[in-house]
Amino acid sequence: EAHGGGGSGGAQGEESLGASCGGTGWVFDNEGHVVTSAGAVEASRHGSLRVRFADQTVAPARVIGVDRASDLAVLEVQRGAMRHHVPRGVATPRALKRGSSSSLRIGQDVYVVGNPFGLDHTLARGMVSSLGRTVVLDSRSPMHGLVETDARVHAGNAGGPLLDSRG
Repeated sequence: EAHGGGGSGGAQGEESLGASCGGTGWVFDNEGHVVTSAGAVEASRHGSLRVRFADQTVAPARVIGVDRASDLAVLEVQRGAMRHHVPRGVATPRALKRGSSSSLRIGQDVYVVGNPFGLDHTLARGMVSSLGRTVVLDSRSPMHGLVETDARVHAGNAGGPLLDSRG
């Protein structure tokens, strides 16, 4: 969970975000990069940003990039601080293994992991409703090639991973 202050965590390879905002993200690589929603970091932009992992480890982070059109942001967890904050015997968070949307099928079960409404460790189940969707939100540029699901995505778990039954 990223906060301009703190938060509550998620699953292995997943984190949550916000100052008083809450959000969810996931560990992209073993270099300390975390992907989340642009909305989660926008509220934290003027304060310090911290990421809280599922094991309650908290580490400072900085925003690397934000793409408002796709509602994505990339954070970099400060690795030295991460090692300092991880208790002895606790593994540092690992990158989430990414799949390919080309292997998804309409009707396939999918899961959304996150922290909606400030609640920790939630799981929403749904199915793939459509593939290759194009959506235009507000006056933004169109987003192409989207996966549509009926799994509930609320404020707070936007930015979290969409997982298949193998995780």
